[in-house]
Amino acid sequence: MPEATIFSEHPAVVIDKNVTAQERPVIDAFMQYLWTDEAQRAFVKGHFRSVTNEALNDDNKEFARIKLPFTVDYFGGWEKAYPNIIEGVFQQQVQKK
Repeated sequence: MPEATIFSEHPAVVIDKNVTAQERPVIDAFMQYLWTDEAQRAFVKGHFRSVTNEALNDDNKEFARIKLPFTVDYFGGWEKAYPNIIEGVFQQQVQKK
């Protein structure tokens, strides 16, 4: 297990043009629900770390302890990380092997 790893951040967005006025209250309620402890526990059970409460992650014994977690901000955001890491390292070095 590496001492450092990047946290994968998965956004949830509503595409307005795909939501009718009738559907909107249910969609909005679901989006709010995603941040509740109940939903976060479901994510942890599905092997995704909780983003709202680190203590909930203790429920998944398969999660390793990460000494040095970081986000894409460490690389200067996606504008810098994508060309340097994804294109530069992954595509040019890892995939060639």
